[in-house]
Amino acid sequence: MTKDQVFVPKTRSQVGLAPKAAVDQQEKTEKEVVEVEIGHYDEEAPIVTLFLMVGQLLFSWPAYLMVNGSSHFHTSPIFESRDFSNILFSDFGVLLTLGGLVYAIMQTSFLTVIKYYGIPYLILGFWLVLVTFLQHTHAKMPHYREGTFNFQRGALSTVDRSYGKFLDHMFHGASNTHVAHHLFSQMPFYHTEEATVHLKKLLG
Repeated sequence: MTKDQVFVPKTRSQVGLAPKAAVDQQEKTEKEVVEVEIGHYDEEAPIVTLFLMVGQLLFSWPAYLMVNGSSHFHTSPIFESRDFSNILFSDFGVLLTLGGLVYAIMQTSFLTVIKYYGIPYLILGFWLVLVTFLQHTHAKMPHYREGTFNFQRGALSTVDRSYGKFLDHMFHGASNTHVAHHLFSQMPFYHTEEATVHLKKLLG
């Protein structure tokens, strides 16, 4: 729960509920029941669902890069001191890209850059967020708290999802061999399908 970067479910305490072990269903107060039900209805309202879905799919990728734990612009728990030089190179690339976009706007127009760069970028983010959400979200997938989390449990907290042979091929196996990717992140993608076959035999 503390090491996950995205799609982390809220705990009972975060939504104002008592610990599950301490809650007797027959002793719930009327106020708690009403609050839970109202919150549930709000989340299920079509307009709220549409708003959250569009916001998440279109804008959460750039927001994630800017303000989440993987951001290069503040201390991040996923970076180590050995990554410092690579971070500088990456930051230089970001600044170079921004400079190129400003130059393109000056040479053409803001709307032209939005058309040929901004919109495709949002589409890319849409695909990344959607696929990542599906890979790391499942009703039976556990989330581990500090003290019980380890590399193996974290790596196995994902799901292989196939979108058909054509899309699986176009995605370089990123979706249908994702468990293998988590366990062996340095494995070339062209070996992950073979590894997945053996993992399924081992893990069931």
